[in-house]
Amino acid sequence: MLVSQGDYIFLEKEEKISKAGVPFSLVHFADVKNYGRLEYFADPNIQISVGAGGKCKFTLKAEKRGYQTQHSCISVVGA
Repeated sequence: MLVSQGDYIFLEKEEKISKAGVPFSLVHFADVKNYGRLEYFADPNIQISVGAGGKCKFTLKAEKRGYQTQHSCISVVGA
């Protein structure tokens, strides 16, 4: 498990559907120090305990997919 260490703001959880018709979710964060935007796939059992616009810490789960590593967000908590 990887836990964020920076200054992040939770923006939103977005529900989408792939071209193949499979539903999936993305979570979006703003990196306050680097003025960047991050997005990760959301785990189906994600736990979010902070509202949009709130400072947060998030936890990622790393999984091997073929020759690549995919990170899924499993929790978002207030900082």
